[in-house]
Amino acid sequence: MHYLAKQPGGLTDADFQRDPSQSVRERNWFKVDWNLISLSLDYRFSDQTRLNWRTYTLQAGREALGILNYINRPDPGGARDLLADRYNNFGSEVRLLHQYTLFKDLKSTLLTGARLYKGLTLRKQGEADAGNGPQFDFVPSEPSHSDYRFPGTNVAGFVENIFQLNDKWNVTPGVRMEYISTNAEGYFYQIMRFVPNVKVQEEREKNRSFLLAGIGSSYQLFKGVELYANISQNYRSINFNDLRVQNENARVDSLLKDENGYTADGGIRGKLNDWLYYDMSLFYLKYNDRIGSVFTKNEDNMVYRLRTNVADSRNIGFEGIIEADFLKVFTQGKSRYKLSVYTNFAAIDARYINTQETAIRNKRVEFVPPLLFRSGVSFGDKRFNITYQYSYIAKQYSDATNAEFTPTAVDGAVPAYQVMDVSVSYQWKWLGIFGSINNLANTSYFTRRADGYPGPGILPSDPRGYYLTLQAKF
Repeated sequence: MHYLAKQPGGLTDADFQRDPSQSVRERNWFKVDWNLISLSLDYRFSDQTRLNWRTYTLQAGREALGILNYINRPDPGGARDLLADRYNNFGSEVRLLHQYTLFKDLKSTLLTGARLYKGLTLRKQGEADAGNGPQFDFVPSEPSHSDYRFPGTNVAGFVENIFQLNDKWNVTPGVRMEYISTNAEGYFYQIMRFVPNVKVQEEREKNRSFLLAGIGSSYQLFKGVELYANISQNYRSINFNDLRVQNENARVDSLLKDENGYTADGGIRGKLNDWLYYDMSLFYLKYNDRIGSVFTKNEDNMVYRLRTNVADSRNIGFEGIIEADFLKVFTQGKSRYKLSVYTNFAAIDARYINTQETAIRNKRVEFVPPLLFRSGVSFGDKRFNITYQYSYIAKQYSDATNAEFTPTAVDGAVPAYQVMDVSVSYQWKWLGIFGSINNLANTSYFTRRADGYPGPGILPSDPRGYYLTLQAKF
């Protein structure tokens, strides 16, 4: 995939209210070169034993050129900022699945495997030309901000087993062993006042190994009704990729560390007479030293977003899914058509805990809306189908202090919004026609406040869009 795009930049809250389609940046460009190659192999040793091997490589790059300063200030002219990345990544994973009899005639299933990943990111940042066009060259040729290599390695082995204890009850324990190595090699220019910036050479390395475990179980209460519960450890490792990016809108804590925690959920699911499907669950997520964003100020009293280990956090929530085909009920399954109605609802209370920082304690976790609701209806047969979908996302925040507004628009509230979409499809022999209207009501809304490209600031979502696709099968 290759493309070149001119970017409008972000908006302040006031700009968005006036006209979300406007642009206050005329010199921003984005270029992508993305090449992904994958290979998959399946081998059957017997009816009970199968092997799956998947491997891939990513050879890619992206370059962002433009003005990265505060979006509430006009383009000052002069040299633009250029961020240039190259990615050379390789991954391979092998899985072995074996079914066997443990109790009576009940089949249990063993899954084991290993994963290898090696990645290399080359990241450069510096000044580029002062023009308006897509000239992706550093001026001078040596990047004036930073030049880094970020190699990384991940090796993992895992095993899990579904023990079918009887015809109603199964238990699935699993473990995963991880080794992660992240490195940084390069230089950055330390910004000085009243004297020239200082070039600093830097090397960093962080290696860690750990074991993650989990267990799940399900029990068929009676026909069409199943109870289930799961608990597993989780882990999120850091990398050094964003540590030395010079950006007035954002900084990364140099002492940033990995986060860990666990996830637990339980619920009930099932089918009623083949026309109603449901899944209702409660869940709890706990993160220690959660990596998040904090609205703060620099020595000049200018605001920016700090990415750091904010505090412990916990998410408590409920999620429900219901889908029903009413024509199956009314016609007792004799109709060639289907009329399917579905609803997906989630209520989440995600907050920071175990901290003495009053600006953060008991505040909502960023970008976790407390309420999500999606519903839709679909009508059609084997050839024709039309679908309508409605989505509502409640108000959320972009940082851990739950700031309602900032002058630079990097942090602040993300207001609640609702969106409707319609899609139609028709299949005739070898010809297929697919059409859709996204954002049917042409609602003005946004889901993201960016601290860098393609912003900074508010990134408006797309207005109403029309799509038509023709498909031919020979």
